[in-house]
Amino acid sequence: MASPNDITLVDHYSIDRQKWDRCIDGSSNGSVCLYSWFLDILSPQWSALVLGDYVLVMPLPIRSKFGLYALLQPLFIQQLGVFGAETIQRETIRQFVDHIPSNIRLIDYHFNYQNLFPQSQNVEQLPNLILPLNKPYADLYKTYSLNLKRKLKRTDLILNKKGEGQQVIDLFKRFNKKATATISEKWYDHLNRVIEACSVRGMTKVWIVKDAGDVLLAGIILLESVNHKRVILNLIAQSEAGREANAGAWLIDQFIQQRAGSDLVFDFEGSKHKGVAQFYQSFGAISETYSRYHKERFPMSLLKLI
Repeated sequence: MASPNDITLVDHYSIDRQKWDRCIDGSSNGSVCLYSWFLDILSPQWSALVLGDYVLVMPLPIRSKFGLYALLQPLFIQQLGVFGAETIQRETIRQFVDHIPSNIRLIDYHFNYQNLFPQSQNVEQLPNLILPLNKPYADLYKTYSLNLKRKLKRTDLILNKKGEGQQVIDLFKRFNKKATATISEKWYDHLNRVIEACSVRGMTKVWIVKDAGDVLLAGIILLESVNHKRVILNLIAQSEAGREANAGAWLIDQFIQQRAGSDLVFDFEGSKHKGVAQFYQSFGAISETYSRYHKERFPMSLLKLI
């Protein structure tokens, strides 16, 4: 492996997209969200730290305001961090952190589940929930909670595997007012563009469910990378009627049935929210933690002003 001295900061316009995407292709901890075209949409001016000739890479979603620079986790991407085909040691993570530009005054950044982060007062361990689908459906079903099994006893729901991302986004916005209050329309536009970009590359599935009257009850947006054997539950939405019909749970179960016995990992992407976590755990999901790194590099007086 190249030495830590070979870690360089590469600005947005100088990133070799082909080498970057090739590095992500070969990363066991990679995902759809790490490809250059994905980052281009959700963090249009992202830069990167690169070790050697794209041996290891770390995306830097840098934003600026009032002449101050911040490294902030973009919405709709749960985990970033260091990626590559090489084994990534704890010391390597520290070296990358040390190379974050000193002019970045605020850091709020999520490293991925394989990045063993050095213990620090600036680090918080966050929960994620995953479900390996490498068993027959009958075995997976045994791990479901009794309450979930009761919820899935529906025969009047109609599955459509060719839904549209905008349908699910609109449904989410309509029936999740509290959760969406702090999310601007710009971010929903970004999300829709990401879904379209993934769809063109065969890396997304949008499944919806309707009732017998053709009324939309729920939808899920799944992002899948064959190279990384992981499918991400990017968004789940359901109406009030959908909640009563447990349509969201039914949709997830339909996907698990289809892909059971594969080497795929179903990534629920969450959650710190107790109710959401319990819902995901009802499928037999297991915990997989990742690190949030938070650091402020300016005086408290300036922080209050901002």
